[in-house]
Amino acid sequence: MDLIHFSIIIPCFNSALTLHRTLESICTQNYNLKKTEVIMIDDCSTDSTLEVIQSFSGFDKLGLVSVFKTESNLGPGIARNIGIEASIGRYILFVDSDDTLNDFSLQELYNASLNDADIVLFDGQLICEEPAKICKHLKMLNTSNSVKAEVILNLETDEHVIFSAYRRDFLYHLPRFRVGVYEDVAFSGWAYFRAKSIEHLPCVLVNKFQTPGQITENMTLTKAKQYMSARLDLTRKIVEFLPNHSQELNKFFESGLRGSIAVTLKKLKNYSRSQEDFNRFLREFFEFLSGEIDNLEHIVFNHSSTKKDIEAFSFYIDWKKNTL
Repeated sequence: MDLIHFSIIIPCFNSALTLHRTLESICTQNYNLKKTEVIMIDDCSTDSTLEVIQSFSGFDKLGLVSVFKTESNLGPGIARNIGIEASIGRYILFVDSDDTLNDFSLQELYNASLNDADIVLFDGQLICEEPAKICKHLKMLNTSNSVKAEVILNLETDEHVIFSAYRRDFLYHLPRFRVGVYEDVAFSGWAYFRAKSIEHLPCVLVNKFQTPGQITENMTLTKAKQYMSARLDLTRKIVEFLPNHSQELNKFFESGLRGSIAVTLKKLKNYSRSQEDFNRFLREFFEFLSGEIDNLEHIVFNHSSTKKDIEAFSFYIDWKKNTL
């Protein structure tokens, strides 16, 4: 068996309709697949996901194939943690069970990984009614920790782990994914921040499909809180790591916080059944944030330089009106 270069980790939950497409895109690569292992974690699917895995005919092309099953539904982050522990490849990729790789992706990644970078970033293509290229990585390259911190805190990079290949020896010593949704936020942000070397491939390697019913398609109050909690946890870790820059970094955190408030509440409003429902969500959302951030009012009120600043301010004013 050839040395395993890539470990591809695929968390699966009710993926019967899409998983074959994902596996086919891996097993038709223009690359020596004997240097690749695929690790699938079935997160207590209630459909025929396991049957799709068992019937797939392309696994003989790969160096290794492993299948794990969780005892209860724990979410993609915990499934990925299981995959990390089981992996033996030099680089780790996280591929979602409804997305695909282009046929040249692994060869391009292999060439880029020969420099031993901690992380190799690449672009993605969003497949939906309005397709879009996903590329928010360039500010992470060839820069200091303080500049990377500014970029991460100000939401100027992508938070999805599916657009990165991680050197396993680097990744293995980092904290694992957290439970719940938006598990990418703290994981990828901290990995970018701690990486000593990052490279970028300026081409689309992964196609991200927007699938009806997927976990991040809609927004709930619980998800909104989990997203903000992940952002705050990441911010605190970065500021604690760079105490001499804390005052300077606060302005980027505040800008990113206002952006997070605007984007999250716009999604929450779109998925609210009524204005009355949204008013309740608004109240609970800001009560949660007020308990996490002492100077929230100052952060929201004293800036209006961008559209998202103004939107965050407007949501905050609506909340204040509803509490009177």
